[in-house]
Amino acid sequence: MLDLTEGEQDGQPERRIGRILKSTVLGRRRVASFVGQVAMGTGPDQLLIMLEDDRERLDRFSRILSGYVPRVTFLHWRSAHEFIAEYPRLPESPRLTALDHDLFVDEPNDPDPGDGRDVAVFLTTQPPNSPILIHSSNLIAADSMLFALRDAGWTVDRIAPIGDDWIEAYWFPTAIGLLRQGARHEGGTRSSDGKMAHELADGPQGSA
Repeated sequence: MLDLTEGEQDGQPERRIGRILKSTVLGRRRVASFVGQVAMGTGPDQLLIMLEDDRERLDRFSRILSGYVPRVTFLHWRSAHEFIAEYPRLPESPRLTALDHDLFVDEPNDPDPGDGRDVAVFLTTQPPNSPILIHSSNLIAADSMLFALRDAGWTVDRIAPIGDDWIEAYWFPTAIGLLRQGARHEGGTRSSDGKMAHELADGPQGSA
């Protein structure tokens, strides 16, 4: 597991996240609490599933999760249709579901991958079993996904992918709070007072 006290090394996302999280009391408290719990063997295994098409982003997500949450299983799909087809065959209920909206193909003749709204519409027909974190710069589509899922009873939060370090600075601390909520509450459904997951953790997260 990565040492949060290690110094800066340019070009390595693990070092960037260490720098960022050390710079905020909120980030340090969140990560120290959650990582300390799983490191001592008291936390449950974590299944995180994601819809995301960008390979470079997927690599960064994977490296951060494997480095800081040692018992995480990270499953991801680059196509909405594949996500929907494989969702019923998940080995267990996820602790967190992360969704992008805009999906792109590698080659012009590749099959249409669909988009995040396809997955959101599908999930509205399923029992809520985890918090959902949307990361999309398509604000109109992201709002559509968020409200449809909330109306169906899911806990949903959203961050905007803005800046070079948005995964490290905004997505990961928010994901940690949601994962912890999912670990505390079976299924991770919305709280009775409707508060968002980051409010239930350690206070409001300063994301875009």
